[in-house]
Amino acid sequence: MTSIWTRWILALLLVSASAEARAHQAWLYLENDIVSGSDGHYTGGMELGIAGSETSCSGPLAGKGRCLLAGQLRLLAFTPRNTHVERPVNDLPYAGVALWDITLFHQPEGARHVWQGRLRLGWLGPSTHIGEVQQQIHRLLGNHVPTGWRHQLGDQPVWGVGLGVAAPLMGGDRNGWILNGHVGAELGTLSHYVNASLLLRWGGTDLCTFDQVLGGSASRALAHDRGWHVDLGLQLAWMPHNLLVEAAPGLRQVDWLPRAMVNVGYDSGRWALAWRLHAARYPSLEREEIDSWGGLALSVRL
Repeated sequence: MTSIWTRWILALLLVSASAEARAHQAWLYLENDIVSGSDGHYTGGMELGIAGSETSCSGPLAGKGRCLLAGQLRLLAFTPRNTHVERPVNDLPYAGVALWDITLFHQPEGARHVWQGRLRLGWLGPSTHIGEVQQQIHRLLGNHVPTGWRHQLGDQPVWGVGLGVAAPLMGGDRNGWILNGHVGAELGTLSHYVNASLLLRWGGTDLCTFDQVLGGSASRALAHDRGWHVDLGLQLAWMPHNLLVEAAPGLRQVDWLPRAMVNVGYDSGRWALAWRLHAARYPSLEREEIDSWGGLALSVRL
């Protein structure tokens, strides 16, 4: 298993340095309560993504095929449900997280499945200044300014390595819809998890999966379906380690986390706009209601 992770990390670094991995697509994804309703633990975030064009390559787990590299910069703000208190009890702490994800997709020749390897590097804590940005935005909008950011989790580096595989299960070709499946895992300082998901896409037949736990799915770089499309995704994750939960005294770690996603978008061939809504239950926070979050994504092919 160690050799597999090592080969994926080396492949990610080598491809990211290659001139063939020049930018082919870019996107901006903004998440906020204004767009999605009420989330109660994750108050907002921003993602900047860029992807190269498909190239011929030899993957670390299979022979010759096609490869695509995508990079994602994520700025995430986590808060407790009640932001009027400075030191929350039995709730998530304040935390600002900046992440850089490098994802390499490899499809072997003659295969329908796609391997996905990810290297995640980042930083957590006051040095990200994410808490200050959130407070300024709330002041500009005239909203309540969260009071507890001075008690946020301290500075520390974060990292993770992930591996997964996605494949079409039903539909595709000329049917106008496709059911895609994905299984994956990650080891890292933010979390350890294993997840499995299904995504049903109407209005397109390109491979696209619901594989994210933090931020957006890099597999969106694989989907180039023109016109309207609607995605419905279901995911079940087993997460024995979650840094935010473990940093909060009084919270109990619950391993199994169910999640759902709805994505509605339009792709003109060059520009694409989508609205996304996520919903999940977090038993470790002892809440009966379902948390929701989402936002708008704008992408362009360069």
